Amino acid sequence: GDHRDLPSSPPRRSADLPVWHAINIQEPRPEPVRLEQPEPWIVWRRGVTVYWRSLSDAEATAIDAFADRCDFAAVCAVLCEDMDAKVVPATMAGLLNQWVTEGLVKK
Repeated sequence: GDHRDLPSSPPRRSADLPVWHAINIQEPRPEPVRLEQPEPWIVWRRGVTVYWRSLSDAEATAIDAFADRCDFAAVCAVLCEDMDAKVVPATMAGLLNQWVTEGLVKK
């Protein structure tokens, strides 16, 4: 897989994820909550199963950079603009591990 396997959605202004989770497991839906700040999230499929979750700012930035066709070094440079450069390698390693585990990218 490549960066095209990492579709993100526009930031959301409401906490929709708990509502969708309740629908998915056929439980009563909670009332939506309006967020003060937009929250980025991602939706993807593996087979016929749909997954979704919110994104950290660093993850949203990395996904957007990959979607803009940045290579790994450029994505790390973009992350260095908003976070301490010393933590970027560990952050990217964690994100890549998570994406592989979730099936968003392939080894």
